[in-house]
Amino acid sequence: MATPATPVPVPPPVPSKPALSDWVQVFREVVTAVISLTILWVSVSMLITTFKYANEKMVSTKTDKDQNALETRSLEDAFGRQKDLVLYALALLGTVTGYYLGRVPAELRAQQAQQNANSSQNQLVATQGQLGTATVAAAEATTNLTHATATLGNVREKLATAAGPIRKTLTAETTMAPEQLAILDAKKQIDDYFASS
Repeated sequence: MATPATPVPVPPPVPSKPALSDWVQVFREVVTAVISLTILWVSVSMLITTFKYANEKMVSTKTDKDQNALETRSLEDAFGRQKDLVLYALALLGTVTGYYLGRVPAELRAQQAQQNANSSQNQLVATQGQLGTATVAAAEATTNLTHATATLGNVREKLATAAGPIRKTLTAETTMAPEQLAILDAKKQIDDYFASS
């Protein structure tokens, strides 16, 4: 007789330790956050300074008309340069903001997809283990069925061999005892059972 099926052991998931790449990722995030906060601070301070400077009247303290025009023009040029710097700073601020607003949801979706993939992989491994166990059990059941069929054939053969002399003995006597009738009845039931299977 075959041995019972032994289940294939499925290794438990190993808890992950923080890897070097995790620390590198944290460092990258901190550096990016510092740069972003610096750009934000510079942009806001330049915006406030430019706004205050724009509210001031560009009047020269010089009494000479040429010097007065020259000083007013230099103040306007300084304001224009300041305005251009604010535009560049705001463009950088928009880029950083867009980066963060686009990257964070994308990374969350990527992490969820990775977790789903890992879960599916673990389920696949468990299912393959169960499939292996079921295959072994099916092979053992087939072997047991073959053995039982062979044993049944041997029993039929032995009963057929023994039935001939018993039939002659039982039919030779005209008067049958109740025990003989019970044997004939049992033999008939056995023949009927084997004929039906």
